[in-house]
Amino acid sequence: MAPQPSGTSRAFSTAGRGKVNYGNNVPKDRPSLRRDATFIRTDQGTYRMRLDREWGTYQRLLVCIGLNPSTAGATEDDATIRAMYGHCDAWDLERLVMINLFTLVATDPDEMKAHPYPEVAGSIEVWQKLFGRPEPMTVVAAWGRHGTHQDQDLKAMRWLRYFGIAPLCLGINKDGTPLHPLYVKRGVPLLPYDGR
Repeated sequence: MAPQPSGTSRAFSTAGRGKVNYGNNVPKDRPSLRRDATFIRTDQGTYRMRLDREWGTYQRLLVCIGLNPSTAGATEDDATIRAMYGHCDAWDLERLVMINLFTLVATDPDEMKAHPYPEVAGSIEVWQKLFGRPEPMTVVAAWGRHGTHQDQDLKAMRWLRYFGIAPLCLGINKDGTPLHPLYVKRGVPLLPYDGR
């Protein structure tokens, strides 16, 4: 793990429930979309620990592990989350949980990599809570090429093995990293992912 930011921190969860007008962000076929996101704010930045989206009746779960959070929160989606809706539909999944290798909210991978504290304490606890329960889930590694920063992808693969999770991916880059959801067709067949 990277050095942890110091100073005050505050964890908070925000939720968007029911029919709310989110402009162009809510898929028209999901009027009952339920949203939640958990953040930690410190003197060094804002960190998103997890993001949840639920719709449908059976709530079959997809856990997507990305690089780092961008602009999505409890009331808005970003391009990655919108892409994941399409994948979920194609795979007949009705619940999305998004976690990341790095928790710093940043819209540019280079900005995240240049930050002295791209990760905040508490990530492993989020993973333990998510993966430590006996709930059927599909886990997709989707952090792309920048996941090699600080060998965070290798740490994540060790954590997944510890929890007994065999992740899948949308495809594999030439360097052995998993493809990012924005760069593949909706609903591509999932492949086993063993790491780089």
